[in-house]
Amino acid sequence: MTPEDSVKALPYFEEAIALDPAYGRAYAAAAMVHARLYHWRWHYHLGMTRFEARAKASKYLRSAQRHNTALAHQAAGLLAEADWPHPEALAEVKEAIALEPGDSWSYALMALILTSAGRPAEAIPHIRTAIRLDPHYPAFFMYVLGLTEFRMENYEAAVEAVERSIRLNPEDESSLLVLAAASGHLGRRSEAEAAVARFNALSVRRGGTVVSIATCPPLTSPPLGVKTHEDREPLREGLRLAGVPESLMNGEFTSRNRLTAEEVRSLFFGHRLRGRIFDGEVHEAAISAEGEGTLSGGWASIRGGRMTGVEMRFPGDEVCFVWLDTARLCGLVLRNPGGLNAKENEFVWYHGDIAFTFSQVQ
Repeated sequence: MTPEDSVKALPYFEEAIALDPAYGRAYAAAAMVHARLYHWRWHYHLGMTRFEARAKASKYLRSAQRHNTALAHQAAGLLAEADWPHPEALAEVKEAIALEPGDSWSYALMALILTSAGRPAEAIPHIRTAIRLDPHYPAFFMYVLGLTEFRMENYEAAVEAVERSIRLNPEDESSLLVLAAASGHLGRRSEAEAAVARFNALSVRRGGTVVSIATCPPLTSPPLGVKTHEDREPLREGLRLAGVPESLMNGEFTSRNRLTAEEVRSLFFGHRLRGRIFDGEVHEAAISAEGEGTLSGGWASIRGGRMTGVEMRFPGDEVCFVWLDTARLCGLVLRNPGGLNAKENEFVWYHGDIAFTFSQVQ
């Protein structure tokens, strides 16, 4: 249950399919990997967009469903849950339990879906059943238990569960965020800040940025089981109490890491820049030595994915891409401490609440 291990697992399932094209569980496992990549927004680890991850999950699932297994229903349930049709997701996991009532993962996924649907009290018996069926439970089970307790505002119990999850899987970003928010609510500022620091280190190492209330994808996606403003507020408030800033566009982080206009000119002019945002879409900029160039991907979204003849300007503290004196994309350029050229996230250009990570690639 880490993005790195999910990517490593996939070739083995593909090899299993090649060895035995009638082996249904191999298709189901490949579908589950892609469903996880889609659900937890890990798709960029395979260099694909989130849409592509979902399409691949659906493709493998169609083959898997010709061979009725609990794993196929689990993958279908997780894929449905990622898009929020809770009734469909619940129906798939119920089918998985009916087929193989001894499979602990079905009960854990049922608990996740119920919690996500705003029914955490109903989820508790299911996650307890999953833990009873598998005494050597994986970290994910403790994460689901912690998330469920958090949704019921049982913050002490949430901390206990996600701390166990983190001991089993120190690479679990979602558990670290729940730990930070729950510790914040309990007034344990030092523990909350330590959890945030560990999350930030993992996020940057994996190609992202440090967390803020405005730019943190898990706050508005299914992994933390929140979808409405009312659902999100306990998490947001807990993270605020943990010291997470509302935005990275002002405050200490910005003052410490903002590039000057001259540093931006040196970084951009005469070079090609590339990166990805959390949905996996690549953005590129090819800038001439005179400050003119071409934008593509997310950096050119206002013109359908490509803009030529773009001019760079530096009004005040911002860096702007200007096209035909009509379209302007402006934002701050900051260093991303800990970012790597291999992950193309050494710098961040903030436009609104979107963090465009990038590196100089030429």
